[in-house]
Amino acid sequence: KPGKDPSVTRGTEGFAVSQKLGLFISDTPNNRVQRFTPEGEWKANMAESSGMFDSKAKEGRVKDPRGIAINDQGTVYVADLGNRRVDAFSPEGAFTTAIGPVVGPHELLEPIAVAWDKARFVYFLDKGLKKIFKSEPSGALIAAWGEEGDGPGQFRSPAALAFDGSNYLYVLDTKLRRVSVYSKDGRWMTDIFAGGADERELAEPVSLAVRGARLMISDKGRGRIQ
Repeated sequence: KPGKDPSVTRGTEGFAVSQKLGLFISDTPNNRVQRFTPEGEWKANMAESSGMFDSKAKEGRVKDPRGIAINDQGTVYVADLGNRRVDAFSPEGAFTTAIGPVVGPHELLEPIAVAWDKARFVYFLDKGLKKIFKSEPSGALIAAWGEEGDGPGQFRSPAALAFDGSNYLYVLDTKLRRVSVYSKDGRWMTDIFAGGADERELAEPVSLAVRGARLMISDKGRGRIQ
């Protein structure tokens, strides 16, 4: 949507919803995160390149923001691709911490998606490294897994990450057109779906989410969610 009004969203590459806090959207072209009420009314912008968080260190400022997740304490996690890190904010927009660019022995390249579990561990997906990371809320690395390839536990173009709230992580690979399932400690469990023309196969998957007990995949090629 064109325009310079602060409530305008030019384009998004990620969002998250909290029944209590509302809707948080990555306004990717504007390098900011927008907050809306549960009814859809614009409330505030955060993580912008101006205002109280403006600094030479760029703390609290996002560049090319992608996936967003909100934990049960209200912490808002943003996959900050341009700065090669995952940023954490309070619901009001106060910057609290950043994970990366250096995480353990790894240097992040393209963090694009983020999730969390009830123990408040943070999971994030790096498309460039073809890896999933698990860290403490402080950013301390717990584990990392994944590599390039076509086999079990491998990726070609990982694009989306979701956690089912209990036990499993789901990762969509748009090039392999499949979803890989992992335990919380990084054990590969299985791959589901495949590319093809059959009814239950994927044409051009772009994203996924878990709602209750249902895994939902957005398939652009078929113009549907399945």
